[in-house]
Parts: sequence; C-alpha cells; structure tokens
Amino acid sequence: MFHCLTDWGDFMNRKLKAKIIEVYGKQADFAKACGKSDAWVSKIVTGRNEPNEAEKELIRKHLKIRNIDRYFINSKAA
Repeated sequence: MFHCLTDWGDFMNRKLKAKIIEVYGKQADFAKACGKSDAWVSKIVTGRNEPNEAEKELIRKHLKIRNIDRYFINSKAA
C-alpha cells in the first residue's frame, strides 16, 4: 500500500472539505449550489471519485478558488 499517496490524498481532500465548510457551512448546501447530490460531493471529498475538468470548473467557480488543481492529487498542478 502507498501510504504517502493515501496520506497526501487525505490531506488534499481535507483541504477541499475545509474550503466547502468555510464557504457554505455544510457540504449539503455546497452540493445544492452546484446542482449536484451530496453523494457526488462526498465521493470527491473522500477521494473515491476524481472530478472531470467540467466538474472541477464547477467546484472552482462555487468555491471561488483560483487554482482548483492543487485540491486534487491526480491533477497536473498538485
């Protein structure tokens, strides 16, 4: 098992979760603002799904993030 990748992924996901809470207060409110389900957000926050480019743009827009790629482990800018 690659603990470094898991730990890094967990760190990045916690960072995204913290930003969601900072801006929206609750993950469910963020999901609603994005027009997505809470399950969709949960899968991204927990690292089970990597959002595609359109989804990253949606997240970036709603969280007012300049460089969204630094929030995801598999992105070029991570």
